[in-house]
Amino acid sequence: MKAKYDVYEMPTAGKEKEKKQYYARLVPSGTLDIKQLAEKLQYGRSITLVEIQGVLAGLVHELEIALQQGERIHLDGLGYFQMKISSEPVEDPEKMRAEYVRFKSIAFLPEKSLKKKLAGTKFIRSQRKNHSQTYSGEAMEEKLTAYFREHPFITRAEFQKLCGYTKSMALVKLNAMIKEGKLKKEGLYRFPVYAPIKGKK
Repeated sequence: MKAKYDVYEMPTAGKEKEKKQYYARLVPSGTLDIKQLAEKLQYGRSITLVEIQGVLAGLVHELEIALQQGERIHLDGLGYFQMKISSEPVEDPEKMRAEYVRFKSIAFLPEKSLKKKLAGTKFIRSQRKNHSQTYSGEAMEEKLTAYFREHPFITRAEFQKLCGYTKSMALVKLNAMIKEGKLKKEGLYRFPVYAPIKGKK
């Protein structure tokens, strides 16, 4: 089985005259939860699916406890897991307090043997686009203008679908148009809508 990739344009930091460059990015084929992983492990074995799910759930629980205790965990053949922390800066080391320290993320260091196996991965280009469409500002605004001829406002999800953007890119574009005075944000805090400013349709 081959892993899928898609092609993305490399950001050029606003320098329009620079030659465009593109790079490949992995397209996730899905996410395996504990039940699905257990089904794969159970196939062809005498152990039951429920037993495997129980073992995996127990493993996750023990990993959580070990990480909370500051343990570095080694899963043979997979790699090492360790909690990463951050803190507020202090001028004197003696003034550092436990309440200034907080969880940041989990670091994972893969085994060399795993990296060696993954280095032999075969790839195939994905037929499904997983990133935003590339529109000029003018083309995007033409789509939006046509939409506002029949609708008083647009939601982020509707704008995302209209222009083929990802969620994050849709928010970036909407916020940019708000700053430019082309749109105004209305509605509830958690359920905003965006309406054209008079004379800016």
